[in-house]
Amino acid sequence: MKTIQKVSEDTLKIENYLKDQNEGQEITYSEIAQETGVKMDNRGKTFLRTAFKRLKIEYECQKGKGIRLACKDSANTILVHRVVKIDNAVKKTGRTHKNLTNRFYDRLDEQEKKFSNMVGSWLGAARVIARNGKNILNTQVKLGNYKNPEINI
Repeated sequence: MKTIQKVSEDTLKIENYLKDQNEGQEITYSEIAQETGVKMDNRGKTFLRTAFKRLKIEYECQKGKGIRLACKDSANTILVHRVVKIDNAVKKTGRTHKNLTNRFYDRLDEQEKKFSNMVGSWLGAARVIARNGKNILNTQVKLGNYKNPEINI
């Protein structure tokens, strides 16, 4: 049986606030807290993320300051940020795959070996896609096409 989740009042307050904001608008955490009455600590930021998910609004974080709502100028940057996160997760999974394969591959049966090889192929393909995304972003930053080059790559 699936439980129906109740949306918190804090999430609803933040949703109501976000609905009135414009594309590309920069909003500080203190503005959000002042307008909604929701303290922007870790718990409050969780409510903020939930509100964004429910409203299907994308955004980018501005470390220590607040958020910037998605707009046409930030769309590709947001996508590449997501790809970078995927790449980091794939790297970690790749290391795990390599360690497990080195340790147990010779003891696997044929079906398990095929599966392990297939997973390795998927991880390789995901890394190529993620690297290409990073390269595109680096090129755009160097050309000055992005206004916010503070990206950890």
